[in-house]
Amino acid sequence: MASAAMACAPRVHPAEVKEQVAWTTLLDKAVAKLPVTPAKSHSFDFFEEMERGESPCLPLLPARPPQAGEEQRLFVSTSSEEPMITLQDAAGAVLLQARATRDGSRFDIFASLTGAPVLGARSMFGSKRSDEQSSLQPAFVLSAGDASLKTWLLTSSRCEGCERRGRLCCHVGCLARIQHYMEAIGAGKAYCMDVSLPRGEDGAALTSEACVACQEASPGARAAWMRDATSRRPKWNTKHRTLTLNFRGRVSKASAKNFQLEGPVTQSPMLLFGKVDEGKFVLDYQAPLGMIQAFAAALTTFHWV
Repeated sequence: MASAAMACAPRVHPAEVKEQVAWTTLLDKAVAKLPVTPAKSHSFDFFEEMERGESPCLPLLPARPPQAGEEQRLFVSTSSEEPMITLQDAAGAVLLQARATRDGSRFDIFASLTGAPVLGARSMFGSKRSDEQSSLQPAFVLSAGDASLKTWLLTSSRCEGCERRGRLCCHVGCLARIQHYMEAIGAGKAYCMDVSLPRGEDGAALTSEACVACQEASPGARAAWMRDATSRRPKWNTKHRTLTLNFRGRVSKASAKNFQLEGPVTQSPMLLFGKVDEGKFVLDYQAPLGMIQAFAAALTTFHWV
């Protein structure tokens, strides 16, 4: 575990400059595929957007972490008929819904303000799709940066800075970077990930990195990135010759998608994701992760088998 902590320590090696350039290039490619969202000025348009889960304030709310020491416990359910994944609270209210591409390299994420599903089970695909739902724009996009699905970027469809400045077009900001890799543990191998979040020049956590337009207007607005979370490594059980990890009684089914995240230095728990039934998972998370970052981290594991 000490080696993992050292690997995730603050970046000081010159090679990290090359890594930063690679992430910037990846973000540019991801953003180039997204439509620029026109800003809405009419109040009726604003309220209609709120009903559809497209309100300009949405990039702020799901990205904000809970209070320090407070754990959020949510549930993730999948559909056997459609590539749709839903995040719900304990009462069953829908919080977020993700629509996956057929190759699993991108998730369009929609937010619900009413607790009702934003996407219908059969209205997303084929001829039965309604005009209203076919025109929905995602509040967030999670996209893979390579064919092996090892690098991921989480972006928001709106930028708070653009909204404040009254720009006619709203650009996108990056909320998280996720890196996957395999690590040998004992006689086995484990899927691992690192989650990096944006921080200001003073080191304070940010909900998202300023978009390109805001960075051009204020060069100091560019965020520094810190690896805030890394996979909690399982232990090799010599007797049973398998990898084991304590899920505190929260997980009841074995799955390659089960994982936990912790701080890179303090090893404090941040996220627990695990299977409890067919098509149902628990998602527990704490600060500095927000709801959307926790959900995105879970989504990136759906190709793990």
